[in-house]
Amino acid sequence: MKPKLILCLALVAMACLTTARAQPLPPAASTNVLLWPTMDYTKFMAGHPDEAKRQQMWQYFQVVEPEAKSFAGTLDHWKMLGTITLGTTGPKWFSSGRLQLGTGSEYGTMFHEIFHNTFNGSQFHKGGDNAWAEAFCDAFRYMMEKKHLPDPRTNWFLKVDRYADETYAQVMATSGDKHFDQKYCYPASLIVHKAGKDPEKFRALWFELQKLRETKNADVLNTYFGYDMQTGQPL
Repeated sequence: MKPKLILCLALVAMACLTTARAQPLPPAASTNVLLWPTMDYTKFMAGHPDEAKRQQMWQYFQVVEPEAKSFAGTLDHWKMLGTITLGTTGPKWFSSGRLQLGTGSEYGTMFHEIFHNTFNGSQFHKGGDNAWAEAFCDAFRYMMEKKHLPDPRTNWFLKVDRYADETYAQVMATSGDKHFDQKYCYPASLIVHKAGKDPEKFRALWFELQKLRETKNADVLNTYFGYDMQTGQPL
């Protein structure tokens, strides 16, 4: 082989190698939630008087936290949950990356609080759409209970499942706490109904509505679901 030809081939090979090295990582690397930072067990409900219950909660946390991350989409829309503390003032989510649960908190309660982290980083965390936070966290709870918890279904799940098949008037006629249901369970049931009670359809709906919110750059949820979250009444 002639020297000039060898030199040309070498230069082509070096150019290809340089180009390959310069290529960015594939998108999957940033959306693989298993690579995102996560909580250490020592930060999870430390001091719980029932270690067996704590371990069961931890097992479900390890399943559902990645689900919530996948709804966030990318790491820049997710704040790492660094600790879950025990408290006696009810379950709470803090924007600093902390949850508070009680020693008797249900699995579903934890699912709800975890999703606040997702909602806070979403397109809906602004304007009037932010009022739908509790409803979407309850809808996520419903889907995670359906997908991951064994039978029998919890009483909470059965209530939301029933609401999803009823009108506003029917729900309010039997509600034991109208104010609570107007903010939490009833609007959550509207989301569950739109998603056909299906976890994968709920996922698709979540991203579809975020895209709609981004495109319009305006509130969309009240109109989409036909419900005024600010007044707790159907439109």
